[in-house]
Amino acid sequence: MKFLKSGAGFTLIELLVVVAIIGVLAGSAFFTLNPAEQLAKSRDAQRKSDFEQMKNALDAYYSDNNRYPGAIDGKINKADWGSAWQPYMQTIPKDPIASQNYLYQASEDGSSYRLYARLEHCPDPQSIPGVNCQQDPYNYSVTSSSLALAIFVTPTPTITPTPTPTLAPKRVFVTSTTYNGNLLANGQAIDSSVTTGLGGGDTICNRRATVSASLGGTWKAWLSTSSVNAKDRIPDAEYRLVDGTTIVANNKADLLDGTIDNRINKDEGSNSAATIVWTGTETSGIVSPNHCNGWTSINTIGWFGSTTEADSRWTRLGIRSCTDNTRLYCFEQ
Repeated sequence: MKFLKSGAGFTLIELLVVVAIIGVLAGSAFFTLNPAEQLAKSRDAQRKSDFEQMKNALDAYYSDNNRYPGAIDGKINKADWGSAWQPYMQTIPKDPIASQNYLYQASEDGSSYRLYARLEHCPDPQSIPGVNCQQDPYNYSVTSSSLALAIFVTPTPTITPTPTPTLAPKRVFVTSTTYNGNLLANGQAIDSSVTTGLGGGDTICNRRATVSASLGGTWKAWLSTSSVNAKDRIPDAEYRLVDGTTIVANNKADLLDGTIDNRINKDEGSNSAATIVWTGTETSGIVSPNHCNGWTSINTIGWFGSTTEADSRWTRLGIRSCTDNTRLYCFEQ
């Protein structure tokens, strides 16, 4: 007797072969595509899209009011993330992850702003330079056009004018000792006269200069707070390292133009120091968005610079936890 094979269906062997092929393809796709990584990239794309929308809304506000809105506790004009901000946004976006927040910072005169977020995909090519993508709370930023031009565009080369004879040379150094964002050495006050804030920074500089190195003079720390800019704390002078010969800047304008003539890499004893330095200060000498709550707290973040740099990064390299111990720049008055 002869049996005929039906054409409507698969044999058991054919089905097993198809299942095996599907299994191989599925396994390959699983190892090729990391679902968690793809979701992280998707959320990062959403964050960047949110910031573009907010940038348009902020520009519309500026057009109406000739200034950007104020920043209240990281919010926009007291409007919280996820709520309405009429007529500029139906809903202010929120970070896709509930445990993370967007941050808004604006200058006191309303001339500039910054938006901050934390991207999950590391390293993202648009991350803030010098920031630890894994550890720092914010590693991505969008700025107003005015601030972006002031900070990131290389200035047109100009001939630096010869300083006038009335600008007597002043000295500058980086401290040999380190301090956290509360300006305490290794978490402890040096003595009862040392305070936090700008006064504490100035006390540190004067003690390092006069007690540790016998330099004499009066000194102030290169630090900014929400009410005081570092540029307004120093005189217009030619600045040199404590060796008395190495010129850092010909005058205050030269100090703030985006580059310095030589790195501030000598401590009060003229010893070389390749290190990072608390500043809370932008390249132009004004306060940055993060300054350890006016140098009174270790429970936040602060901007730092580096003694190994002679471009804008001497004062503005990145942000880090205020629990960390770094040095201070000290300028003679």
